[in-house]
Amino acid sequence: MTAQATTSFDPNADPRKLAWFGEIVRRRLIAHPAVEQVCSEGAEIFLVKGFLKRRDCKDLVEAINRQAAPSTLYIGTERENFRTSYTHHFANDDPLPKSCEQYIADLLGIDPIYSERMQG
Repeated sequence: MTAQATTSFDPNADPRKLAWFGEIVRRRLIAHPAVEQVCSEGAEIFLVKGFLKRRDCKDLVEAINRQAAPSTLYIGTERENFRTSYTHHFANDDPLPKSCEQYIADLLGIDPIYSERMQG
């Protein structure tokens, strides 16, 4: 490992800690009555039927479609005509994604302070 890699190591990104925490979340999801584990090779996928109410989903999709912009790349990695996706970044004070974010936090058992703002 280079000196640069050693000095830039984030102790919060320790693979052992992340695996331990991932296992806690996994067990929580498996035990939740509204969660269904989907059979998949190479990934663990969990499904929550009825996660969003039809109206909430419609409102989120409309907001995303109305305000989505071409996704950006990190400065210095841009290449002409490379990025083809679009992203909508909800404002921090936008109430629309709040209930969805809180539900995800409650379901996973993770304080929302540790989450990123929802994107569409």
